[in-house]
Amino acid sequence: MTLLKDGFIGMGFSQGGLVIRGYLQRYNHIKFPMLRFIGLSSPLAGEFCGYDSLCLFALYPSDWLNELVHNVFLSDFMFEHFSISSYWRDPYCGVRANFDFNKCLCNNCA
Repeated sequence: MTLLKDGFIGMGFSQGGLVIRGYLQRYNHIKFPMLRFIGLSSPLAGEFCGYDSLCLFALYPSDWLNELVHNVFLSDFMFEHFSISSYWRDPYCGVRANFDFNKCLCNNCA
């Protein structure tokens, strides 16, 4: 590990970006400092696809189906038991609802 004593550049792809960000926030100050962080296609601010977003229009064209998807992904059961729901971010419900149950999203709080 002598190669890392002066620091390293951390890079993560997709969910690997969440892992590297977790290291940066929890362990960066302990032994091997991360000098740069690169996240490629990582859901660092959460993931959302619904209502008026273009990615969901073709799949869920009706309002009641959009509401169903919204309620399912933001349920307590889904947050606690399914990892993909843990980084689902709904910009319409406010930040509080996203961080109350979320185990994956980084909220920049110590």
